[in-house]
Order: sequence, then structure tokens, then C-alpha cells
Amino acid sequence: MRAWTIQPLGVWERLQREGAIYVDPTQRRAETSFALGWLIEKLQARIPRYGARPPWWAYGRKPDLRTFRHRLFGPQVRIELELPRDTYLIFPSWAWHRIFTWQSLTSGPPEEEDSEGAVEPPRVIVDSWNKLFDVDLPAGANDVVLGDIRGYEVVFERLDLKNVVRITTFYGNNSQLRHLFG
Repeated sequence: MRAWTIQPLGVWERLQREGAIYVDPTQRRAETSFALGWLIEKLQARIPRYGARPPWWAYGRKPDLRTFRHRLFGPQVRIELELPRDTYLIFPSWAWHRIFTWQSLTSGPPEEEDSEGAVEPPRVIVDSWNKLFDVDLPAGANDVVLGDIRGYEVVFERLDLKNVVRITTFYGNNSQLRHLFG
């Protein structure tokens, strides 16, 4: 499976030094914990020998750096990978966005239950998330916030130097993010 991940240059440098690396769980935001925990459980059930680590995220099609350079700040790298079979899962980007924002994946009207301030979403919503892995889930969807979302997310546990096909370095110029990088 060909996939592309966008990472800070430091990730590429660490990968070159260590040969294989995992996501640092301390770098995740607390508000992602429920959806990410749910996904990790599903990855453990579907990928042989998957541990309890957060996944790396990649795109199922090559991202255009003309767009990404405006979303990021500082030295970045697009890493092109050839992932071995049985080491990843793939699903539509729009579907993960709905899970990440605690929305249902059912085709009916949105759930009316109020989850504001809740520690986790209502069970009916979480149960709908299993559709993420349905082969007939459409590739694209219109989203009120993000517009037309097409493409696939590819998630995997270990970033391995031997799977790297090509890298492209670039500089993100989003000055609004400058404060995050000192």
C-alpha cells in the first residue's frame, strides 16, 4: 500500500537515527483521547501484533505541498511509504472526521442526544462508528465544516525506515503557528 505522511523534519531525522519509531503518546491532545482510544482498540483487533500505541497517520493519495505549506510552520517532510500488507487500516477521511468530532456514521439524521461536556459520546453514536470499516462506506462526503472531503486515511503503528520510498522536504509558512515552534 502506497501512503504519504506529513511530519516535522525532526521525525524524519529521528527515523534515520533509530530505523523504526512509534508515535510519542505524550504528544497527543487530551481532547482526542476517547476517539483515539476507540481506534486503538479496533486496530488491535484488526491488525496482527498491533500494540497499544497511537497510530501514525498517512494519506492514501499524495498530498499537494502547495496546500500543506500554508497549514504548517517550519521545516517539514512528506514521507512516501510502501506499507506491508497486514500492517495498516484504511478508511475514508470524512468518516474519521465524524468520529473525531463524536458524530454518528449512520446514514440517518444526526443524533439529537446532547454530549456537551460529556467524557464520552452516547453509546448509540459509538456503536455507529463500527461502520468505519465497512467496505461499502463511500469514499467522499460533503461536510458542513470541511466541505467536500475525498480521500483516505491510512493508519499504522510503526514508522519504519525500510518502508520509505521517497522524501520531500518543504517549509511550512503559516506564521499563525510560529508561537508553537519558539
